[in-house]
Amino acid sequence: MNACHACKAPNDSDAIFCTSCGTRLHNDTPAGVAAHRPKAVSTGQRITMVVGCALALGLGLALIVGLTRYITDTAAKSAVREVEKTLPKISDFVPDIAKVIPKSKKDVAKIVDTAVGTDQSTGELKGDPEKFAPDLRDIEYCRDHHYTKTDCTDLLTDTFQQGAYVVQGELAQITQLPVEEENRIGRTVAKQIAKKFGGAMDKDKEWQRYVQTLGNKLVSHVNRPGIAYHFHVIRNAAINAFAIPGGGIYVYTGLLQKIDNEAQLAAVLAHEIKHVDLRHCIFVFQMIKKLPEAMQNPYLFSAGKMITNPYSARQEADADRRGVDLIYSFGYSPYRIVAFWQSLATPHKETGRSTPEASGLGTILGNVFEEVDNVLRSHPRPTKRVCLLKNHIIDLTEAHPAKRVYVGKWNFKNKETMFEKRV
Repeated sequence: MNACHACKAPNDSDAIFCTSCGTRLHNDTPAGVAAHRPKAVSTGQRITMVVGCALALGLGLALIVGLTRYITDTAAKSAVREVEKTLPKISDFVPDIAKVIPKSKKDVAKIVDTAVGTDQSTGELKGDPEKFAPDLRDIEYCRDHHYTKTDCTDLLTDTFQQGAYVVQGELAQITQLPVEEENRIGRTVAKQIAKKFGGAMDKDKEWQRYVQTLGNKLVSHVNRPGIAYHFHVIRNAAINAFAIPGGGIYVYTGLLQKIDNEAQLAAVLAHEIKHVDLRHCIFVFQMIKKLPEAMQNPYLFSAGKMITNPYSARQEADADRRGVDLIYSFGYSPYRIVAFWQSLATPHKETGRSTPEASGLGTILGNVFEEVDNVLRSHPRPTKRVCLLKNHIIDLTEAHPAKRVYVGKWNFKNKETMFEKRV
């Protein structure tokens, strides 16, 4: 109880004013102080607030980018129209003034390319595709595919993602863990996955042997030796595959049912292998490794994953490209994985994409929704993957020409790799 110093009336220990006379109480007793002391915020709550602020900042950035894009394009078009009105007599000498005013995303892209570099260059191959296919029948000819270079990145956030992803690559190099430690982390994660899927994993013995044999051959051309790669088949209808630190590669039977040749399967496995080889899988573990109890703290791990989300689609696109490099070095057709993604693409209206007749507000909202969707999306849309892959294959086949590339329908149907039986 807390007695009033004016009228001596008893009050509750946490009262501030006397209930009898209204005098302010001297509530400086330990109990009173404790009652009014701000409650401590837990580590989990702090991290949740930080993650929320980061997400709000990302969405705010996308909003600003969308508005900037709309304002810049609108102002440029308006300026061009005004200039053309004032110069009617020399219009024949100025074919298209709009071309003189470059789009802002092009300018930003040049700055980013110069400042941090690009992730879309063609790398060196560890094998010669020409030496694998001369005596094979289940092949296709590169000359039969006529791809055309296309600008696949029409959003400003594509350029920002490029810069973030290149910087992430530098951080991955600086903070890299020893291979032995990555393998140890991988074994821990693999045990959790085995427990999660239980009897659904590695039960299809023919598929398991086939995937394991093909995967083991592909990893002979990776850039980081010492990773303990292992391959598994999960009985699940989802069209999915994933990789974990330390070289664990998991393929769902639902995905295997969508594939119809070994070149496609090789590309799927190579994509996941490259996630490991490029340190995509271990990066979050590297960044939080030095924090106390980070590996056991779900809030920290979730925060780490959210930090990488703005460029996770960029990771997917890079794994696509490097995976194509990997299978091409063995003589597999890079064109089959393009056909696979085309089969998964469905006609759709792009998020927020406005029509020419849309109002100014509709155009602004369309731009904003596109940019926000681009930031939050963890995988590129199938149509965008097809576009990016075609561009890369053009560069790849020009840098490393090959006449014939292997498809492997028979091999996939009979679950025998090209390295076991060449047809």
